[in-house]
Amino acid sequence: MYSVWLTPGQEDTDYLKKIIQQLSERYQSPLFSPHLTVYSGIHDVSQNHISEFNRMLKHVNKIPIQLESVRYSPILWKTLFLHIKQMKELTRVNDEMKRIFHSDTKYDFNPHISLIYKIMGTDEKQKLINQLALKTNYMLGRLQIVKTGKDVESWSVIYEKELR
Repeated sequence: MYSVWLTPGQEDTDYLKKIIQQLSERYQSPLFSPHLTVYSGIHDVSQNHISEFNRMLKHVNKIPIQLESVRYSPILWKTLFLHIKQMKELTRVNDEMKRIFHSDTKYDFNPHISLIYKIMGTDEKQKLINQLALKTNYMLGRLQIVKTGKDVESWSVIYEKELR
């Protein structure tokens, strides 16, 4: 299975990585790179896909995003996350991924950046939200194709491109 991620520029990556690492150490949860999943459920990535991907990227600039709120859910992949304000540019990239990968997946695009993957009680997640003081603006600077699966620590980037 493959996913397409938008990832923050270096400064924001370092900032978010530090938070993810602290939570990972505190809760013995898997460590992962900060990312906003644009599309997931892709079964195959061919050279044709990569070519289309590169053509599309010629028209995509770095994307400033804004934190709308910090939220949690009972879903492992959205244990605790930054809910990102929906923007036309994010929707456009998601639409392009659907077109390029022709996947039959029913991926529900809801822009967010996860901070931890761990089954936790609601009280603990709310306590964490109350303790976190996060900045509100970030810059997305790369688009990646990532081989993903249930084992977070085996995820690997198979293709990456800087945005303009």
